[in-house]
Amino acid sequence: MVEGGEREDGKAGMGWIEREKVVLSDYKTMDEMHALMVEKGFELKSESEREAIRLQRERERAREEEERLAQAARRNERNKKKAEEARKKKEGERQREKFGAFAREAETRDARIKRDELFHGEHAMKEERYRARVARRNDEMRRRMEEEMKEEEREVMDKMKRGGEL
Repeated sequence: MVEGGEREDGKAGMGWIEREKVVLSDYKTMDEMHALMVEKGFELKSESEREAIRLQRERERAREEEERLAQAARRNERNKKKAEEARKKKEGERQREKFGAFAREAETRDARIKRDELFHGEHAMKEERYRARVARRNDEMRRRMEEEMKEEEREVMDKMKRGGEL
């Protein structure tokens, strides 16, 4: 693979010197790449070192997976909690609405009863006052009638005493 290039004298223009960058896709096998790396000065790791690196990578992947699962579990728990809170809130609103309707109905019923009691109480008081007035009038009329009857009786008695005739 050609990476790029520059002129030998550093000036712009023609006459590039090309440099190659070696990548894994240029080789057919990992062994060829390793051979090139050793040739360039890299040291191959021993089997135990490669196994340790592999195990470390596996542990890191497992730790990342556990962390991802833990985050998913926490997210799931938060979602459940939010759903439960929303359900409780909705249930509470429904209960308040239900009991509010009962309370309004009871309040209306209590107000109606109180109004009726007041009306009947006032009516009863008015009726009682009316009966008392009627009774006083009746007593007054009876007293007048009795007085008139006594007056007439006296007159009749006086006439009888004076003349013996009626």
